[in-house]
Amino acid sequence: MRSIWEDTREGTYESFAEVKDCYDALTDDLSRRVFLARMAFDLGEWDGYLELIRCSGLMPEEEIHANFAWVDEFARTQKPVYIYGAGQFGGHTCRMLQRKHVNIAGFFDRNATNIGTRCGLPVLAPPTGEGKGDYHIFVSLSLPVDEIAASLHGRGVPEELVLNRSTFRLDAEHQYFDFPQYYRGDGAFVDAGCFDCDTSIRFSAWSQGSYQKILALEPDPVNLKRARDNAALHQVPRIEFLQAGLWNVTQDGCFGALGNDSSRIVESGGERIQLLALDDVMAKDRLAFLKMDIEGAEWKALEGAEHTLKRDQPLCAISAYHKPGDQIALMQYLKCLVPEYRFALRHYTTLAIETVLYTFIPHSGIG
Repeated sequence: MRSIWEDTREGTYESFAEVKDCYDALTDDLSRRVFLARMAFDLGEWDGYLELIRCSGLMPEEEIHANFAWVDEFARTQKPVYIYGAGQFGGHTCRMLQRKHVNIAGFFDRNATNIGTRCGLPVLAPPTGEGKGDYHIFVSLSLPVDEIAASLHGRGVPEELVLNRSTFRLDAEHQYFDFPQYYRGDGAFVDAGCFDCDTSIRFSAWSQGSYQKILALEPDPVNLKRARDNAALHQVPRIEFLQAGLWNVTQDGCFGALGNDSSRIVESGGERIQLLALDDVMAKDRLAFLKMDIEGAEWKALEGAEHTLKRDQPLCAISAYHKPGDQIALMQYLKCLVPEYRFALRHYTTLAIETVLYTFIPHSGIG
């Protein structure tokens, strides 16, 4: 008779093999570095975050050391630190620093009254300069550090109390477009989560107009108006807009519209919006390139694109950082749909956000 342990053990080995299959499907050394760094970060290892910065190529090693040398010092001295930003990434930041033995005293957040506590610690309204010198502040790894540091300084908080004061950097030039050799210019570009239309504008120039059409989806009405205005300003040809989000089925849904790049599909509350399955949207068109940055709904949206992905095998650039383990879950699903897919990973900021998973058929592409 088989034991429960034997069943569990074999299941564990099978899970490990699946993760290794994803790792083996990566096409270059930088992708493997990003994969391991992202996994370490998702597991709560501070060094995973530092390695993500290194993989971005946006911050020299000496600057990384200068910006984060305080961690070991504060672990030794136990000076209290508050994290600015009590969202998902703030909580993750807290747990990572606690594992480094930093004394996290609580959080600051503009939405403090609606949060109350995070990680068992108090969430307070952003501070003023009162009590200066009694604590330091570390800005969550998903927030614009320089903007928040300037806002705190305007409230009377001395600059030296903010621990991460380096300027936020984003490689916007290459984000989503690092693998032109795998692009086929014989279909549509779908920009899921188009925000202000910047990606579609860049795609139009990057592809030199080689596409059937651009289909830009954005549920947030404020963002959508901004996107339409920007597309008109830049005279983007053959672009269509849909005020909708991508999902695994076509139905109504709930949406937290914030008028910024953090708007997202929610389980309840917010506004009612149209959710679309990509298979329904692309029933009569070929998909050449799928870009997807939809705040954690990527996996659900890919479920609704099963037929299209199998049929067209497009180049994809998909955000793989919104939830811990995203890169593995997304790679496993895509490889199951299209076994010929190979993968690459790139990281585009000095924060823990904007890791992009690329999928492609190695011998596809123009030329």
